[in-house]
Formats: sequence, C-alpha cells, structure tokens
Amino acid sequence: LAERLVDIVEKSKIADGASGASGASAAAAAQPERIQIFGSGHRDRLASTYGMENTFSVPLLDKIASHGDSGKPFVLENPSSNVADIYKSLGESVVGEVAKLAETTITRPSVRYDDKEHVVTVMDVQPLSLLEEEGDRDTEKSDYIDVARVPPAELRRDCRCAACVEELTNKQLLDPASVPDSVHPIGELEQYGNYALSVNWSDGHKSLYPYRQIRELVRDVKAGKSVAETKKKVL
Repeated sequence: LAERLVDIVEKSKIADGASGASGASAAAAAQPERIQIFGSGHRDRLASTYGMENTFSVPLLDKIASHGDSGKPFVLENPSSNVADIYKSLGESVVGEVAKLAETTITRPSVRYDDKEHVVTVMDVQPLSLLEEEGDRDTEKSDYIDVARVPPAELRRDCRCAACVEELTNKQLLDPASVPDSVHPIGELEQYGNYALSVNWSDGHKSLYPYRQIRELVRDVKAGKSVAETKKKVL
C-alpha cells in the first residue's frame, strides 16, 4: 500500500467453449458468455472510488492457464486475439502510468482532527499545473494551499466500506441520520500508503478514505451539500 495504484484489473470467467483464438474458427464459434465474478459494475465502482482512469477486464480461460504452465504464453501463439489485445493495452497502460509517476510529485491532503473545536481540518496543496488543467487557477504562486473544515459526522457518514455501502449494488446501507453529530475520531488518523486515510471512530467503526474521496467531500461541504443529501437517492 506504500505504492500508488495505476490500474484496476478485473477477472471475468468465460463460459466453456470460448477459446479466445482468432481467425475463421473463432468467428464460427458461438458467442461466449461472460460471467462477472464480482458482480455487474464492480470495476466501475472501484475506478470511481479510487480515481482510476485505466481499468481492464481480463478473461479467465483454461487455455491461458495451460499455456502459462507449459511456458508458451497464450498471447504469443494468438497475437491477434482479443485476449492479446487486452494484455497489450494493460501493459502499455502500466508503462505509461509509471512514466507519469516518475515526472509527477504525489500530493495528498493533510487531515487532522481538532478535538477542542470538534472539526476535521483538511489542508490540501495542489500543484499549479493541476489547477490549470482543471481551469481553477486563481493564484500566481507555484502551488495553491486550500484549507477546509469538515464536521467529523459528515466524514463518518461518507464511509463507503462494505458495512456502509453494499459492495455489489452500491446500495447505501448506513443511514446518515443514524450517525450522531457527536461522533469523532479516536487516536491518530493513519495514512495508508499514498492513497488513503484510516480513521477509528468513537462509535466503534473503522473507515478507510481514499484521498480522492476526501477531496470530493470537501467540495460538497464547501458547496453546502450534506452527505445525507448526496446519498438520498441510494438509500
């Protein structure tokens, strides 16, 4: 978890009879059935949660496994197959994202809980280049420092763990109204690698917040939107 995520790869089962090969034989074969092991839309939800631009669905085929065991990669013997195209795109994506990381400074917000004022303070340093891309440049400085104050209860209500949000359907399980305004973090807020923050709550719950999610919450708080309002449609 100390490394930055660059891609999401979802495995999907292809029903028996799909070889993944190219040519006339593949065209004549019946259209294979794709079985989504983790449920429909799971890959898109992960991409949205963690801010991933590149996602891939890799088929689980018996021939891929057997070729790997024999030391003869499936994609080398079937270079024009759909499977080969997926692996090629995946490889190119990883290489491209790693190259970006070498040239980019990873920024993450500093998140602290002030128990005297009962507020979570989020200080975010955004590179000027990122602000220019988003059309939000309003300073001549090299970086822009944004400080926001978030009610602890709003952060708790925004938890998206499996106990608070149904993983396969994205249905909201936690009723925001059930979280009291008095809820607050216990102990230090722990950094998880370069992508997330772990919080232990006074109600006994533990949450993991990707920094992208924290930034989205900050934007909602500044716009006067509550978590209850944004989640109302999925309750």
